[in-house]
Amino acid sequence: MVYYTSSINGISNYIGLPPNIPANNNKIVMGCPNSTPFANGVGCVACSLPNFYNFQSNACEICRTGLTFDSTTKSCIPQTSVSNQYNSNIAIANNFMGIVPAYNPALLTCSPGTPFFDGLACITCSAPNYFDFTSLSCQPCPSGTVFNPSNRLCIYPNPSYVTNMSNPNIFYNGNYTVLQASINQQQLANSLATCPSGSPFYDATTNTCISCPSSTPIFNIVYNRCMNCGSNAFFDQTIHICVTTQRIPLSLTRELMNTFNL
Repeated sequence: MVYYTSSINGISNYIGLPPNIPANNNKIVMGCPNSTPFANGVGCVACSLPNFYNFQSNACEICRTGLTFDSTTKSCIPQTSVSNQYNSNIAIANNFMGIVPAYNPALLTCSPGTPFFDGLACITCSAPNYFDFTSLSCQPCPSGTVFNPSNRLCIYPNPSYVTNMSNPNIFYNGNYTVLQASINQQQLANSLATCPSGSPFYDATTNTCISCPSSTPIFNIVYNRCMNCGSNAFFDQTIHICVTTQRIPLSLTRELMNTFNL
């Protein structure tokens, strides 16, 4: 006999928690597929917003009239509570910093002309400025720096140094040989100094050379940050990425989370 369990990783439209798996050696336990993630005791079923799955009744339900399901609080709330809220439209705007609020399918999305929601209304924020999701406001980069949409940082456009590529603790999720060639070319073309061994990493946000502390000893050269690989992985200096103890490269999502120490 097969016993199915709900697969709620990455899913937010539910109330309650899946029941514990009963101890029964005669049953084969299988997780429900992503297309039908909720186990109702018989099989696996789908349940998509605006509906939600109720683990108490083992059924897909919908909020009563005047209410809408809120994925954050996992409850039905008055529609008026979200009527003046919007999702920022980051699909067409890349000049932003900070942690983007989770997409809420119950909300409208800001229009392309005013893509950022500041807590009250959708506003425009055009380059060279950037939208700061921490302060929910449009900000200029500090004097002397420009916004870099690749890593979403304010950086110095004319660097004075390059990272010392002989240091093994450089994280790069790509072709490391190509990266080295690119940095060498940049250094020769602009007569840039190499960061010293005591502070081997070039910080493009301050135009200085830095070292990384022992708690985050790896320098992510793309995102310009010191990082670590977390408790379940280690840094492989030969391929310059984090791998699990089974030597499986971590997902890009996990690498980015490590980058920002989340």
